[in-house]
Amino acid sequence: MDIPPGLGCGNYRIRAYTNWMKNYDNEFFYDKSIEVFNVNDDHYASLSGKTKDIEFDVQFFPESGNMVHNITSQVAFKAIDQYGKGVDIEGKILNSEGKTVVDFKNRHDGMGSFFINPQINQGYRAIAKYGKVEKEFEFPEVHTSGYVLTVNNLKDRNIQVMIKNSPPVEEVEVYLIAQARGIIYHREKVELKRGAGVISIPKSKFPDGIAQLTLFNMQGIPLCERLVFINSYQSIVASVKTENEVIDYREKISLNIQVKDQYGKAVRNTPFSMAVTDAGHFIKKETSEDIKSNLLLTSDLKGYISDPGYYFMNDDRDTKIASDLLMLTHGWRRFTWQQIREGAIGNVTY
Repeated sequence: MDIPPGLGCGNYRIRAYTNWMKNYDNEFFYDKSIEVFNVNDDHYASLSGKTKDIEFDVQFFPESGNMVHNITSQVAFKAIDQYGKGVDIEGKILNSEGKTVVDFKNRHDGMGSFFINPQINQGYRAIAKYGKVEKEFEFPEVHTSGYVLTVNNLKDRNIQVMIKNSPPVEEVEVYLIAQARGIIYHREKVELKRGAGVISIPKSKFPDGIAQLTLFNMQGIPLCERLVFINSYQSIVASVKTENEVIDYREKISLNIQVKDQYGKAVRNTPFSMAVTDAGHFIKKETSEDIKSNLLLTSDLKGYISDPGYYFMNDDRDTKIASDLLMLTHGWRRFTWQQIREGAIGNVTY
């Protein structure tokens, strides 16, 4: 893209989508933020030398959708400044009596989580502090009944899923469906006894990327949902060679490409994507977005994600926790019960 010479300093966003995508949530449009500096802009000097007023916002996301009375639940949060960037905060949740129920602090890119045993009619409120500025934020309401999925995705081989309902029923059966990119990879009937049930799903069943866990009742109505990120850290190494060492301007060339897996074996019968660009005009950070992070991560999540390459760099506990926080915040979703029961899928206008 050629940037017009008269474009003023500031943050700009590039958004791209197909006509069909306009029928659905625009959160899934391609969206990228870029910062533009223009030395000819009258505001350049003030922008580069002025300290901006601190503004920040915090949103809270109960795991699998809702907080339910008397079910200990994980609540994730995301703190951003006025430019949409994650910021470091600390805070506390207060009950209706003004007593601190839990303290919290972000862990990565403004994201963090905490556990709380919510009680009905407590009127919880959140207080958060960024720098020297302290603000109060709305906290999600507590529901009298419902289901909660609590997922542990930190283990190497299995995804552990705990299902709870309130008020607890002596025995009730539910279905858990796990899918990735529209293909079902696991289905299981789960019998809840006294309001709880635990299952373990092998990660080897899934391809790398985002998997969607959905809980259904026996009538096929979805009850709640949770996203998990599967990363087997299987790397490929591509070597590219040209037939001639010296290539003339605009000369048609042939490339010999060999792709091997982490064990040195040739990767066969697999579709690939490749990007070719001018090396002199492209500086890539390890944490920048690339083909892999786009296809396996960011294209299935809502909102702007900074440094998506970070989630593919290391196979350690900190990275796994950060990935899960990403699923709990940018991948968070909640069903509109009435629309589902009525079978409403929205109008197809485009």
